[in-house]
Amino acid sequence: MLHHIIKFIHDLRILLFAIILVSFMYNVGVDPIDVGRFIGAKLGRAIGISTSTSVPPNPFNSLALQLEEKKKFLDDKEDYLNQKEEEIYLKNVREQRRLIIILAAGLAVLLVLIAVNFYLDYKRKKKNPQ
Repeated sequence: MLHHIIKFIHDLRILLFAIILVSFMYNVGVDPIDVGRFIGAKLGRAIGISTSTSVPPNPFNSLALQLEEKKKFLDDKEDYLNQKEEEIYLKNVREQRRLIIILAAGLAVLLVLIAVNFYLDYKRKKKNPQ
């Protein structure tokens, strides 16, 4: 029984090694897919196979290009609208402050008028004590 388990593990040694290596890379913080691409590119150059990044135009990559252009356009429009919104917000804040100052001045004038009224009433009652 033990012999069969050891033989089974021995048959899967490459797979187990790959699992251990990938888990080690993830723990270290290295992306195994990027390492694989790097090694594949180096081996390809060593034996004369070059990889090209250009793909002939087809409906899928032209659609992706159109989507990227649309995304860039929408991002630019969003930035413009955010800027406009900020300008409107600042303008409203200035107008609100101006309105608060006007209301405060009006309240101050009303308080002064009320105080003058009380003073004049007091003087009148003092003059005519009926």
